[in-house]
Amino acid sequence: MKRTASIVVGLAVIVIILVLWLNRREEVSFPVVVNDKATNEIVAPTEEKKPARVEQQQSTKSTNVPPKFIAEVNRFIAAANPFGGLKEIKPEEVLGVNNDGGRFTFATKTHLAEFFTKGLKEPRLHNFIATEDASNPVLPPREKVEAQRQWYKATGKWSEDAALAETLRIVSALQMPIVVAKHEAKAHKFRLKNPQGEMVEVTPFYSVELFDAAGHRLVSAEFRMGESGPGQLTTWWAANIGRIDVATANK
Repeated sequence: MKRTASIVVGLAVIVIILVLWLNRREEVSFPVVVNDKATNEIVAPTEEKKPARVEQQQSTKSTNVPPKFIAEVNRFIAAANPFGGLKEIKPEEVLGVNNDGGRFTFATKTHLAEFFTKGLKEPRLHNFIATEDASNPVLPPREKVEAQRQWYKATGKWSEDAALAETLRIVSALQMPIVVAKHEAKAHKFRLKNPQGEMVEVTPFYSVELFDAAGHRLVSAEFRMGESGPGQLTTWWAANIGRIDVATANK
């Protein structure tokens, strides 16, 4: 009985944290800026440590996620090639779900997916987040700082143009019917200390936003660098649009 109660409480905490993440301001806030007056210095650990993860609770009852949601998120994963080598999500990996009648959300230990559902025959992906690898990781404060300390490893070389091209490639692979009138692509640079105590300049994240002619945001994407390129997706946000042919961005 006590074990069952622990499982329920654990799942509730995970779902609450992820829902709060989705309700935060859409813009990403980076804690360190490369300049001479940077005050929030991130220091890499002297020992190699992986960020702590929320342990998945085992239960005799699997969380119920309709197959169409698993199929749609895995279609996205195949097109987007997310950071960390994720190839698919299995139903038994789901820790919690939320369905408010208009959107359906489910979370695993490391990822979250949210879908538009209201008035639709098939689910339409709205948010996909690598909850531990994104620029604002969904972790307790100490583990979050530890995760950010690993950013010194982002020594790979990429570019804003390459990030834009990768975003458009994913849009095309997903057959999203959008006409892009303008875009914004940004490289987010940091000065960090590596385990040897040396200051290094790295670019762990690239962000891209696509807009229509009226200035409405269509897609937001964030990519993370590793020790080599190219950047790989950590966060995806898409407006409620369907699936046909995609237009090329006007540069």
